[in-house]
Parts: sequence; C-alpha cells; structure tokens
Amino acid sequence: MWPAPGLAARTLEWAAELGDQTMTATVLVERSYMAAEAGEVGSMIGLARAAQQDTRAAADQRALAAGLEARGYAMAGDGAAAERKLGDAHDLVAVIDDGPGERRPWSYWMTPAFFQNVAGFTCGYLAAVDPRWHSRAVDLLAARPETGDTALWAPAANLTHLAFAHARAGEVEEACTAALAASGAVRRTGSARHAATLGRIHADLQARWPGDVRVAELAEALH
Repeated sequence: MWPAPGLAARTLEWAAELGDQTMTATVLVERSYMAAEAGEVGSMIGLARAAQQDTRAAADQRALAAGLEARGYAMAGDGAAAERKLGDAHDLVAVIDDGPGERRPWSYWMTPAFFQNVAGFTCGYLAAVDPRWHSRAVDLLAARPETGDTALWAPAANLTHLAFAHARAGEVEEACTAALAASGAVRRTGSARHAATLGRIHADLQARWPGDVRVAELAEALH
C-alpha cells in the first residue's frame, strides 16, 4: 500500500526542513512508483530523475530511482534510454555495501536479488520488441535463494514479473506456467500489487488467446 498523497507531501516537507537528502529521495521514489501504477509514465520518469539529483542521498535510493527511470523508458518503448539507466542503476548497486550511509535501515530488503528483479521487470516491457530483451529478463528473474524477511515475497515478485516478460514476448505456455506458480506465492504474501499485475497479465493473454485452455486454467487459479 502506498502512502496517502497528503502524507507523502508532508514527509517531503519535513525531509527538506531537516536536510535529509535520503528521505527526500525515498519519498520521490515512492511517488514515482505511484505514478507507474497509474500509468503516468512522464511523471514516473520525472520523479525518478528528481530522486537521483542529490548525490548526498544514499546509493540504495538512487539505485532504485535509476531502475524506475529505466522502467519508464522501457514502458515508453525507448530501449536505448532504458539500457543507459539500467547501467546507472547497476553501478549504484555496486557501491551500496562499500561505504557507510549508502543503505538506510528501512531499505534492508534492497538485496542484490531485489535489484535484479527490478532490472528484469524493466527488460520484460521490451520483450515484445526484441527477443534479446526477453532472454535478458528471463535470466535476471531466475529464482535465487533469499533468506530472512525477503524469502517470503521474493518468489512472488520474481514469478509475477517472469510471467509478465513471457506474456510480452508472446510465450503463452511459459507465461501461464509462471503465472500459475506466482499465484500461490502472491496469496501467501497477500500482495495486492502483484495480484493486480497477475490480473493484467491474464487479461492480456485472454485478449490475445481467447480460446486457449491454458489461459482458462489460469483464470480459474486467479479467482
């Protein structure tokens, strides 16, 4: 669940008053996520850019912002710009654990596997454009072992985004298989966001393959 717009605005004001660049970046990243969910690609990119402007902000938030900016470009079909920002995100992820202050306590879940998922989801948007993007998404979203608090939600995110990449590439068998596996993981986490993504994936598959038995089985599993 995203913070209420009024609360996010108030937090941004307080962060500015305190001179907390990392909290400012955190709020901008959350607002970029909200814009992404609303399909407002221009706002998503602009907010993600703003979150990266102050290099005094912790690297984890700037890395996530770079990943979101890359996703915005991918959603807009700009592969070259997406590639550039994926590179920026990768470089920032590399320094997160190298210096003090590059990760805040509330970002404990930003593991290397998490950032691979972020990149994989971005590549999935371009899977319909070039098979190489699809292959890259599949590689990035391959299941990786997680421990602690991230072990519960990581499979839900990976499998949901893997199903998305397969669907974008027109791989109906693989998309349905991944989505079916994701449905159980999503139920265990109670993630409304991933459940909504699975719903959109099914709607897309249903529109493109209306008589496919595998798509019908997926519908039953999601209800």
